[in-house]
Amino acid sequence: MKRLVAFDLDGTLAESKQALDDEMATILSRLSHVADICVISGGDWPQFEKQVASRLPEGTDRSRFWLMPTTGTKLYRFEGGAWVRKYADLFSDEDRAHIIKELRASIDRLGFTPTEVWGEQIEDRGSQITFSALGQQAPLIPKEEWDPKQEKRRLIQKDLQPILPHVSVRIGGATSIDITRAGIDKAYGMERLSELSSIPKTEILFFGDALYPGGNDAPVRETAGIDSVQVYNIEQTKRALEAVILCLSFNVFKGPGYPDRSVPLTQPSHLLAPKNEQFSLDDVPDLTGKVALVTGGSQGIGYGCTHTLLKHNVSKLFILSQSADVAEDAVNSIKKDMGEGTSSKVEWLGCDLADWKAVENTAQKIKAKTDRLDIVINNAGKGIMTAQITPYGVDEHIAINHIGHVVLASHLLPVMKKTAEAGNTVRIVNLGSNAHTSAPKDTKFESLEELNQNLGPSTQYGRSKLATMLYTRYLANHITVADFPRILVNCIHPGFVDTKASTFDIHEAYPLVGYAMSVLMKPFEKSQFEGCVPAMFAATKTDGTGQYICGPARVEDGSELARSDELAEQLMRLTDEILKEKSGITGVGYPLKFF
Repeated sequence: MKRLVAFDLDGTLAESKQALDDEMATILSRLSHVADICVISGGDWPQFEKQVASRLPEGTDRSRFWLMPTTGTKLYRFEGGAWVRKYADLFSDEDRAHIIKELRASIDRLGFTPTEVWGEQIEDRGSQITFSALGQQAPLIPKEEWDPKQEKRRLIQKDLQPILPHVSVRIGGATSIDITRAGIDKAYGMERLSELSSIPKTEILFFGDALYPGGNDAPVRETAGIDSVQVYNIEQTKRALEAVILCLSFNVFKGPGYPDRSVPLTQPSHLLAPKNEQFSLDDVPDLTGKVALVTGGSQGIGYGCTHTLLKHNVSKLFILSQSADVAEDAVNSIKKDMGEGTSSKVEWLGCDLADWKAVENTAQKIKAKTDRLDIVINNAGKGIMTAQITPYGVDEHIAINHIGHVVLASHLLPVMKKTAEAGNTVRIVNLGSNAHTSAPKDTKFESLEELNQNLGPSTQYGRSKLATMLYTRYLANHITVADFPRILVNCIHPGFVDTKASTFDIHEAYPLVGYAMSVLMKPFEKSQFEGCVPAMFAATKTDGTGQYICGPARVEDGSELARSDELAEQLMRLTDEILKEKSGITGVGYPLKFF
């Protein structure tokens, strides 16, 4: 489990010696609520204060920052409302004088005296001596042009190192050379960080722009053995962090009663939760006589639900998905695990949730095959991928994750009503996500144009999950509370689960970050069976309705937008308008005409 995210500063979080821009500062603020953060660089504290500390916005959890100037030879933490230096490993006066003398001699010897200098070239940072060829205040463009291929600084490094065998001479920022005690590099800083924070190196993720061999970030990966992501500019870091925040927010317990705010759900969730919120798949009751339906039930979380329902004796199970081959593999796996008698209870129906007329036809087939329906798990969906428009002219995330399930559930509600009237409890489970918090704060669901606005992969996905949560709230108000107390509707958050969406689909949206998410983020991920735990609690156990259930069985509030009855009503008015205009179907199946 990655609990701490560490960064180089210049070239990774900000331009050389420049302050964090507003977007990066906001992203780090968001990250501070799901992980500890370290920034390590060759600059001294005044530079850190200017570039990082002073730029953190209101609402940032500063107590989770570990700021390590001068390559980790100093550490600053936020305590008692101020930044406090916790340690400083300083050169002796004799060592400092000797290093500066030899550094000046090397520059003269190699002829690297520039025609124009902005400020002091040599800066004594106490635990580090830094040479900046054009001076500490040089503009960006001259700095970028002075030594773009590092040829000059490599010559300085080669000249100085034999003369100063007891120190480490490393290439720093755009024009700089950093000199520290031998063995003092970013690996040293990360080792100290791990020791002081009590966070194992395996639970640290590092971002840097110089992870190539010989780069000043390389020791983090090569020596300290810390998982690292090479970025080439600040924009790449931003996009990568959007995905990292998403991963971390999926798998972090929130609220009182949990062992730690950074405890991962990759451990058995029923053991980590407070006793009154514990639930495991072994707690699923006997389901003999019940009929269930799972969209996307042939892989990932959906397969976890399918397998669990069958293991607990559900009498009939409909799987809705697009791929017949994947469904066949799932049925064969069930047959192998539980025998042909169990696999014969499964019926697969092809269904593309983006094709609403096809969804209606599938629902009609189901109604012809069964006169009861006890459990509906709306699991299928489009993950974090680039925005696309369906043939209906609607954003694909909304069309699949929200409207497709609205059409399906609306057409099946007459069967669920009949099941409830016979004295049975019917449970509808909608697959939500903590990603709903990434939906824009000004989301109004007022028009198709708003829905079709391209917000970027993560936000597009998050907005569709906000719609899922609002739809859950709407159904609970209009069905459970209004007329049918035995029909329960809940939304769940599964956590970050090892699925096709997290392993492969993410590469389509984030070619760079796809690596971070699908490989480095493996420690964040739960198995499909761990991921289905809250869904199975909602599908078989809970007596509540309109809830947002996080693993394993904890009811949380969700965002302010997700709790808005007014926004839920507006969403469903818009959904109704879109269905009428785009599909041309009338009668049962619209969200405002349930039965």
